[in-house]
Amino acid sequence: MTENTQSFLNSLWSLTTDLCHQAQIPLYRERNDPKVFTYPQKIFLYIYKIKRKLTLRDLIVDLQESNVMKYLGLHRIPNFSTLSYFIKMLPEHFCALMFNALDILLPKSTKVIIDSTGFECVHPSHYYCFRRDKPVDGFITLFALVDQEHGHFRAIEVSEIKKHDSTMLKPLVNQLGDVNIEVLYGDRGFDSEENYRFLLEDKECLPLILQKNMLKPLENCKGEYRLEMRVVFDYGEYLKRNKIEAIFSALKRRFGSWLASRSVHSQKKELYLKVILFNMEKKIKMIFIFFFSRITFQQNLFLYLFRHKLYTCSQDVNCS
Repeated sequence: MTENTQSFLNSLWSLTTDLCHQAQIPLYRERNDPKVFTYPQKIFLYIYKIKRKLTLRDLIVDLQESNVMKYLGLHRIPNFSTLSYFIKMLPEHFCALMFNALDILLPKSTKVIIDSTGFECVHPSHYYCFRRDKPVDGFITLFALVDQEHGHFRAIEVSEIKKHDSTMLKPLVNQLGDVNIEVLYGDRGFDSEENYRFLLEDKECLPLILQKNMLKPLENCKGEYRLEMRVVFDYGEYLKRNKIEAIFSALKRRFGSWLASRSVHSQKKELYLKVILFNMEKKIKMIFIFFFSRITFQQNLFLYLFRHKLYTCSQDVNCS
């Protein structure tokens, strides 16, 4: 394990414990828990599994060969069934609490982008999904609000059934609470008169949503708010929406575009943890950039003072 990887994992572990503390997640969930592994340790191990794109059995082999066990303070390696049972019994609202606690630590802008993407369910067959929970098409859909300037997730919704994009705009925006939003970017899937009315009247936000049939004449545009935004629509500004496609691509390339859990409830929590890990990496990179920029500033200040001192000494020698 390289030094950079070791420092990143140390930062990831400290950030995980801080988030669990701020989200008030207990050390142990059940009364009859053996109390061998704490919740922060199990959450970190599962996040580490997602980061390395490992299966649970491969994770156990990796822990035997790495130094992760030492700085986690674990006396023995957990069995793969322990982590499988953990993700199954992990309350979904714990993931939401961690996501909200992390969102407080990240910078925010007044512009957001909304879109959705799908993640493939690897293990369950179509017949299994139909009999086990609800009829699904083998995909879990992630609806997300992304910060346009900083590129991290601000609000997410996970659904195992097919939903129209336009029905998810209100729940996502309402997750932000009273936070001021000036501009919201969205594609044609979020084009509806009710969404325009909600953003303009209730949130006082400018909806830059590409409308369907943009080539039709203005007199054929239905809806008062849709017609109003059709007149002032700026297509050049709307192209900033493409940033969310790059963020979805980065999320899938880093942590995989599939979900390895078998049940639908576990798949939702696994996807939640992938998004949390993505935001955690954003936070860690911000800390590293601030740290190295501070070192660079101190070095430049030292060189400036050193050169100034040499120049002053040379002037004194010339004068004498």
